[in-house]
This record gives sequence, C-alpha cells and structure tokens, in this order.
Amino acid sequence: MMDPDRKESMRSHKKPTHSLLGLALLLGLALLLGAGAGSLVAGSPASASKPPASQKGLSQDKPAKDKPAKDKPAKDKPAKEQAQSQPAKKSMSADQKKELIKILAAGGVTIDFKKAMVSVEARVGTRADYIEYLLIGPRGKKHEGLFVTAAKPSLIHAAMLALGYQKGVNARAVAKDPYPTEEEYKKGAETHDRFPPKGQEVFLTVQWKDEKSGKTLTYRVQDLYHDLVHGGTVKNAHYIYIGSRMARLYKGEEPQYMADVEQNLISNYYVMPNNQLVTVVHKHAWDDGIWFPAMERIPDKGHLVTFIFSRKPIAKPQPLAEPQSKKDEKQDEKQDDKKDAKDDDKKLPQESGC
Repeated sequence: MMDPDRKESMRSHKKPTHSLLGLALLLGLALLLGAGAGSLVAGSPASASKPPASQKGLSQDKPAKDKPAKDKPAKDKPAKEQAQSQPAKKSMSADQKKELIKILAAGGVTIDFKKAMVSVEARVGTRADYIEYLLIGPRGKKHEGLFVTAAKPSLIHAAMLALGYQKGVNARAVAKDPYPTEEEYKKGAETHDRFPPKGQEVFLTVQWKDEKSGKTLTYRVQDLYHDLVHGGTVKNAHYIYIGSRMARLYKGEEPQYMADVEQNLISNYYVMPNNQLVTVVHKHAWDDGIWFPAMERIPDKGHLVTFIFSRKPIAKPQPLAEPQSKKDEKQDEKQDDKKDAKDDDKKLPQESGC
C-alpha cells in the first residue's frame, strides 16, 4: 500500500508549475543550450522494479532473453568524437544572463556564471539518524536528510544546465542470468551485476556562520558525516550530476519532474531509479546504513546554511577524527595485547641463577 503522505504529495503535483520554471527554461535553456535544453525533459525510462527485501535498491527483474546476461555499458567514444557529434550550443548575452539570474533568485536559487557556482539556502535537518540524503526538500525524507532547502529542484536543475552540466548515468544493478540458485546464494553468490554512476563531477560545499565566534565556517559536505565502517571522515567519495528525470505518476497524465515530486535532491547511497539531482560515488554506496552526521561539527537543527554546487573545490579537506568509541576500542586492544605479552613472559621458563 502506498504511504498516505507520499500519495498526497503526488496528488499535489499533478499540475506542473509554469511560472518561474517556464521563464527559466525559455531564457536559460532554450536560448543558451539550444538542442541541449531537451535534456530537462529527456529523462531515462520511467520503468522501475520493486527491489527484493534482502537487496535494497536492486532491480528484481531478470534480463530479457534476447539481451546478454551481463548488461555492461557500451565503451565510451573518444572525447574528440563526442565533441564533434554534439550540436553547437548557443551562448547567452549579458542581458539574458541578468534576466536568468533574476528569475532564479526569485525561486531561491543563486547562480554565479563567473565562479560557475549554484547555491541555495538550507537548514540543518537530521542530526541523529543515518544519512541517506545530503539535501532534501520540505517533503523529502526528513528523518534521513542532512540539510533541507525550500528551493525547487527543477530551478536548481535549470541553473546547472545553464552552467553547462549534462545529465549523467545513475547506478545500475542488473540481475544475473542465469540467476543463482538458493544454495549458491547461501554460499555468497552475487545476484546482480553492479555498475556505479558516471557523469560530470560536482563539488558540494556547506557554509554557515558560527554563533559563538561569528566566523563563517566552510566545509566539504563529505567532512560533515562519519564513515561508520572505517571510522573518521568518509574517504574517496565524490558526487556526480545525474539531473533526475521526467516520468508519469498516473496513466494518461503529463510527465512530471521527479525531483520536484519526491524532493530528495542529493542521494548519499545508490538509489534507483534516478529521481535525484546528484548522487554520491563510493564503493560502499550500495549500503544505506553506514553514514552518520558529525554531531560535533554540524550546528543545531534548523540552523541556516548555504549549500553550494560548484565546478571546482571551494573548501579544503578537513578530516574528522575517529569517534571516541573507536579510539577507546583500539586503546583497549593495545592494553589487552600488552597484558597478554606479560602473561606469556611469566609462563616462559626463567633462567636459573648460578
């Protein structure tokens, strides 16, 4: 049965908003991107399979018989060949940029063409639960969203396209063919071939004013949550732009922009289908229960922050220290090792005196 809140959220989005978004698309996309503007509505297929209970986020469907068992991605074309095959994009005039800046600002989205940055105001969300999403909207998954913004995802998407971002490819999990038997599964056989996301990297930064010192603090978003598997800051994580998709909620209705409907903007694990704007890329991102907020660093719930999307890094890495529990655990292990060594020494035969 569909969750009542989710059902109500979908009903409230049956009619798309045309005011701000329509103007932004006209000026910022049709004039700037030319043929590339179609990427806003050219979403991936709307089909989505329900995952098995033990394999969250994985497709239950097996590959069609006329397809190869392993759905491996096609080899990338050389960069030169790709550049030649893509249509030339139109550039915006100074007046068009000013108009787009004004339209986006009215919707709570700030675009800086010189610095290639998009930013929105947000508030601190959950501080005491596992993090599945780094940024959500008011109707997103509040108990698992680190920051909450009122800015409309489709306006953020329009701004990102205006900066030249293109939609990437979300993570995929394709059922193996032949599917492993129950006995093979119990022995550890994989049920799916997994493919990580691919696309343009986007750097995520969070800024806020510290109430005690009055200073502006700036952090990479990955320095604001703990890796519960290895301790300390998550390592080797980066984020790519996938741009969400258009899909029909009900048969016969107009397709809608799914990031506006679900309002889960930045996923911190692999979520399928691609209804989010940005996804993390990390070897542990198939698991949704390993990231936890750095409560010692993040301000109180509801604190105002600026959330920034950029082409280049803004903040330097500021690794988190290992949680005290991990340190205590390691210290106890060292003490136990020393005690065991002393006990072993006592058991050794002692040299007799002459």
